[in-house]
Amino acid sequence: MLTHLRILVALLFAISVGQAQTLVIPQIVDGGAWLTTIAVTNESSSSETVSLTFFQETGGGATSPWSLGFVEMTSAQDLVIAGGDTIFLHTPGTAANTTIGWGQLLEADGTGAVAAYAIFTQRVPGRSDQDGTAPAAPAATRILVPFDNTSGAVTSMAIANPTASSQTVNVGIRTSSTTAQPSPITLPAQGHTSFTFPTQFTATAGTSGLAEFYSPSGSFSILALKFNAGAFTTAPVYAESGPPIIAGGGSQPNFNGTYTGTYTGSMGSGGVESSINNGVVTVISPPGTGTITTNGQITFGVVTGEGATCNFSGTIVLAGTAATGTGTFSCINPTITGNWTVTRQ
Repeated sequence: MLTHLRILVALLFAISVGQAQTLVIPQIVDGGAWLTTIAVTNESSSSETVSLTFFQETGGGATSPWSLGFVEMTSAQDLVIAGGDTIFLHTPGTAANTTIGWGQLLEADGTGAVAAYAIFTQRVPGRSDQDGTAPAAPAATRILVPFDNTSGAVTSMAIANPTASSQTVNVGIRTSSTTAQPSPITLPAQGHTSFTFPTQFTATAGTSGLAEFYSPSGSFSILALKFNAGAFTTAPVYAESGPPIIAGGGSQPNFNGTYTGTYTGSMGSGGVESSINNGVVTVISPPGTGTITTNGQITFGVVTGEGATCNFSGTIVLAGTAATGTGTFSCINPTITGNWTVTRQ
């Protein structure tokens, strides 16, 4: 029976990732033709204390801390907002050059009673100022972004990595006629980048559709804007949960390697060893095989052996060059349940 458990545990890979996040403002601009206004609202009847911190682009997706001042005050740390009140903070917008970055809002007591959004104002001589907005929201692992690059319009977007580690964000693009998975976007810790869709994803020029951004091991935040004939407006983005529907979770070769670990079940415990090669999972001893999808999910359904029929599920999670998995299994005749953990060597 322990031999059969070794087969099952070696084939199962699953993990659940969850992170608590502050509210992220994925784009802040100041200087040149731009300024940003941040509105912070206390939705409760009691006073709340919040702090705003900012990071400016330094090149290659990297950022550094940004001491962003406002017309109303020089620092946005430890702001006390009365119950049922809103404050508006305006960046100066007086610098000759534009500085781009992102910001985050931390609520001191974590009650979730504070909401915020940013207003981006573009000032062009001879015409009225143009405004677009973006809400501050928790970072997500998967975000859908509708885009429209038809009839002279161009969609642009900014993406921020609020975490303390580098993140790889997989991309999926779907139009009425094609589906593609461009190269992933890699952002360093607290990184930020912005681009237009036709520049970053050349296949989207002159088309409209849906883009999906997905991180198998981290979280991020996105803002999208649609520009048309000199005007612009905010384009909605949708934070989602669950596995990707377009982007995938990384190519199968990314999971290649030898995995070892342990299992603990109702009928005993022990060690496991298996390998993955281009989407095929092979149990080294005793023999067994299975497949792995592009987002790391092991697909077997039911395995029968040594008189037991067993169901299992799982996912491998990539983090840089590391790959780890955990999961569960369940068998009948006899009844066996358990958990396993593996790591790529």
